[in-house]
Amino acid sequence: MIIKKLNVIYYLIYTLIILFTIVGYIFNYNGLFYSVPENNFLNTYLPYLFIFLSLICLVFGFIFFELNKSKIRNIKNEWEQNRKYIQIAGFRLYLVGFTLVVGVPVFYISYNVMVLYCIGVSAVLLLLCKPTENKIMNDLNKNTDTY
Repeated sequence: MIIKKLNVIYYLIYTLIILFTIVGYIFNYNGLFYSVPENNFLNTYLPYLFIFLSLICLVFGFIFFELNKSKIRNIKNEWEQNRKYIQIAGFRLYLVGFTLVVGVPVFYISYNVMVLYCIGVSAVLLLLCKPTENKIMNDLNKNTDTY
């Protein structure tokens, strides 16, 4: 149950990223995208604002998840434990996905290479957040291995 709900969020984020990238490419290819002048506010400050916000979101998401894992482990009711884990892991996925989904339009507006690097880092972190049974069991300290 846990893995199904988290996988829906995970693959929804990837679907949105692919959709935004295709739409941005089509707009850019046909000249429909707004071309920002070099010394404009959007071209100057928007990439740095995005990088700052994405770093805050990424760091906060992982720290928040790690701090709440120990609280989740102490919950005795399994249904409540699973519900809390879905909330916390989903929140981390939303924060990482937010940086990716917002980063693609910011890149097409500003064409800043640093934004592209930030999108790449966020994509790698999203791969690290992929929910698997082993990760969930490890996070909840449910060791089913018998030696």
